[in-house]
Amino acid sequence: MIVGARGFIGSSLSIKAQDMGWDVVRISSSDGSGLDPRSGEIPDGFNIPTGVSTVIYMAQSPYFREVPEHIDHLMMVNTYSAIKLANLSRKAGASRFLYLSTGNVYEPSFEASNEASRLNFVNWYALSKIHAEQSLRLLGSAEMRVIIARLFGVYGPNQTGRLVPNLIQTISEGSPVVLQAKEKGEKDPKGLRICLSYLDDIVSALMELCVFDASVTLNIASSEVVSIKEIALAIGNIIKRDPFFEVSTTCRATDLVADSSLFSSKFGTRFRPFSKGIEDTINIGSRS
Repeated sequence: MIVGARGFIGSSLSIKAQDMGWDVVRISSSDGSGLDPRSGEIPDGFNIPTGVSTVIYMAQSPYFREVPEHIDHLMMVNTYSAIKLANLSRKAGASRFLYLSTGNVYEPSFEASNEASRLNFVNWYALSKIHAEQSLRLLGSAEMRVIIARLFGVYGPNQTGRLVPNLIQTISEGSPVVLQAKEKGEKDPKGLRICLSYLDDIVSALMELCVFDASVTLNIASSEVVSIKEIALAIGNIIKRDPFFEVSTTCRATDLVADSSLFSSKFGTRFRPFSKGIEDTINIGSRS
């Protein structure tokens, strides 16, 4: 059962799981089968269908940038509804509960973050995920495994409102790509450094987690690190439009780099190079 099945990741996961012969129950607030769109709460009387072995919670509040004005919705979707659904899953006999978290739970750092790195308790979005993670771990047992997947930089065709599609739009329109230096006086700043993970590879990783037999928290990300400048140059090369850059007057406080060695040691998913992923993103998106 996929909660958030019509989202960017959920829709692709639903298709791949069904293509693999799995029985998929799609739950989405957009068709009235999932969380209440106004409150973010799981409706009273919501039932887990008989025979569901794995529940994947990937619902996200759209108000993660609009806090504290919409903190009630953020916490309801990202935290409380996830806990409520996990408890319902436990009672229904599900053997796994998979929660999609984020690499943004870590404290700002220029170093790679691993699963034991310090967490960020002073950001509302990160806090909503951390509270969910900590609560869900208490529900984990021999009967129901709790798996927490901290995703970094997911991108792919037909995505909107995120880093990669925003950069594609910026360069297409001829607007400047803003780069933040790590420190004042840095020569040739390249901007934020980030691990970007192509959608199909993330879906493959989640498929592996759907049959994993232990409770675990894992970073899920490509090991390749790219900068905003490198991303922009790759996009410009594909769309045949040279980006131009503007250096911000403020320095950045962090990079978003994952240490995903724990995941790599346990699973077979391999992430495609960014040069291939961005080419597929643009070419497939242009045909849609």
